[in-house]
Amino acid sequence: MQAWADAELPIDVSSEPDWDSGTVFGSGTSGIDKFRESIYKVDDLQTRRLGSTVVAQTMNSGVSAYLGENSGLEIK
Repeated sequence: MQAWADAELPIDVSSEPDWDSGTVFGSGTSGIDKFRESIYKVDDLQTRRLGSTVVAQTMNSGVSAYLGENSGLEIK
C-alpha cells in the first residue's frame, strides 16, 4: 500500500475494481505461530476464542485479500 501511495496512484474502493491497474507480489503463509495457535484452540474445542480475524491471518491468500480490499484492485 505504501508503494501504491508513493507512486501517487489513485485508490478508490467505493466503485468497481480498477481494471486498468494491477500488482504482482509473492507470499507464503502469513504466520506459522498464529496457525499453530489456532489449531491448538480447535483441538481443545475453543473455536469461539479464535477471534474474528483468524481466517485472514492464517490463509495463504491473506495478502491478496488485504491488497484487493484496500486498493480497489480485482483479486485473481
